[in-house]
Amino acid sequence: FFTHQTLHNLLVQRHIHSLDMFTKIQVHEQEVRNEEADEKEAENQKVGKQEVCEKEAILKNEKENIKHPLHTSWTLYTHTQSVSTTYKSSYKPIGKFKTIEDFWNLWNNIPSVVDIYDSRVLIQNKHLIAYSLFRDDILPEWEKTNNINGSEWGCRETLSKEIIDNIWSNLVLSCIGENVSNCVGVRYINKCNKTRNIHKIEVWMNTCAANKTNTTLKQIKTIIEMIPTPFPKFTLMRHNDKKSQAVEYNNAKRKTTFDDKR
Repeated sequence: FFTHQTLHNLLVQRHIHSLDMFTKIQVHEQEVRNEEADEKEAENQKVGKQEVCEKEAILKNEKENIKHPLHTSWTLYTHTQSVSTTYKSSYKPIGKFKTIEDFWNLWNNIPSVVDIYDSRVLIQNKHLIAYSLFRDDILPEWEKTNNINGSEWGCRETLSKEIIDNIWSNLVLSCIGENVSNCVGVRYINKCNKTRNIHKIEVWMNTCAANKTNTTLKQIKTIIEMIPTPFPKFTLMRHNDKKSQAVEYNNAKRKTTFDDKR
């Protein structure tokens, strides 16, 4: 039999043991909760880092894909051999751009003017003889409404391919960069045949006013002298004068044909 004191001592010991077990359980549960919290925090940090990396990647991608717009869009046309009656069907648009990046993408993937100079490019068995670069949707035809009241500065000389290449490249960059006042287009034409060796560069303007065309010529001169290249002769041609010349030429041609038939 247990005495009263012995029973009391056993109950006390059992109570202490129970408290100790309860404490150990609480400690263990707290340790489990702490481990779970640490794991959750680590996971959150991992997710957070991943989200940061994803955001940084998105920002980097957006930054790399940012394009720099030009003042207007531009269209590049190619020209093959033709006569006056087939001119309208002899040129085709090959690319349109309105940002600096799109310009270089086109520019770096086309034949150079040196290739045209040397007559090395064929399109459907016809030689590529010219490039025309015009802003917006203006066509390379002086008879069109956008051009008929305008004019052009034209250089029609025997120039080396290196000079032609430099003049053309710098004029194109200056025109799309809006550093050539009144300019609506710029052209390079290989005018060579069996009896002549001539290459032509033209800067088309939307005006015939002397003060404006003279300003444009000064800018052209500045651009070409930066290359550096001796400044060739540029002559002003009003498109209305071209119209008169074309009428006179066609009348003379019809008269010649009529006389031959007689």
